[in-house]
Amino acid sequence: MKIGSGGSSLATPASLTITLAPQTLPTGTYLADIILTPAGAGGVPVVAPVLLLVSDATAVVPNLTSLTFSAAAGGAPQSKTVEVTASPATTFTASASTTSGGSWLSVSPTSASANAGNKPLTITADATSLGAGTYQGFVTLTTAGGVVTTISVTFTVAGGSGPVTISPLRAVDGSRSQPALRPRRPLFRFR
Repeated sequence: MKIGSGGSSLATPASLTITLAPQTLPTGTYLADIILTPAGAGGVPVVAPVLLLVSDATAVVPNLTSLTFSAAAGGAPQSKTVEVTASPATTFTASASTTSGGSWLSVSPTSASANAGNKPLTITADATSLGAGTYQGFVTLTTAGGVVTTISVTFTVAGGSGPVTISPLRAVDGSRSQPALRPRRPLFRFR
């Protein structure tokens, strides 16, 4: 709420302009007080209550409210597209959060405008630093009016074989095999 009068002090009678921005508030009931205090000593403050009801705030509507990804541990990032609409048009922000496993989930773009046409969001799950397990996350869409829509994400990571390292074994006496002293069959150890 913003109050404007054209100056910092008023003389009576006076007109006040009160500006409200309900598009920045989620649906709900809001109560505020405007307190007018006389400048002279002994003046009694006047309290003017303000009641604001915000209803039917515009929400963004994704075509999917949950996503499932699966990958091998250490696997490459995977992406899926979710289409978002709104009527009437509204701006919104998108953010990704996880309940475990660190920051394996991301969304792009992180802010956009939605209308009756589809606005694509790319949601990416990245298993490159995850071990085997099931991970949960959320993509939260918040409109300029404060309406929140959540897309739940489940990411199942299977145990991968991981990278294989091949290195020569040590000779029987503990020294490294030299090219000239290679055994007939190369001996390798897998880690």
